[in-house]
Amino acid sequence: MSSQSYDLIAEAYSETDSSLTKEHVAKPILLSLLGDTRGKRVIDFGCGSGYSTLLVRETGSTDVVGVDISAEQIRIAQEIGKRNPSGIAYYQ
Repeated sequence: MSSQSYDLIAEAYSETDSSLTKEHVAKPILLSLLGDTRGKRVIDFGCGSGYSTLLVRETGSTDVVGVDISAEQIRIAQEIGKRNPSGIAYYQ
């Protein structure tokens, strides 16, 4: 898919961040696979709207960066970051 394709689905994709499936299935799996990130620097490639990036930050990582091909996904992640500052930097 091109970055424009991801831009077209960005809003709908970000709406799934508050789904019960992500909260009760994806989140526990991601955290179990992630391991201990306390004090580590982490880059989340394919961060989308920042759901997993925020999870990584909450585990105690000291420096977290999210990277995605979609400008619209990055825009959404940055807006979320403005409402709830986390110190995460997002880049396309």
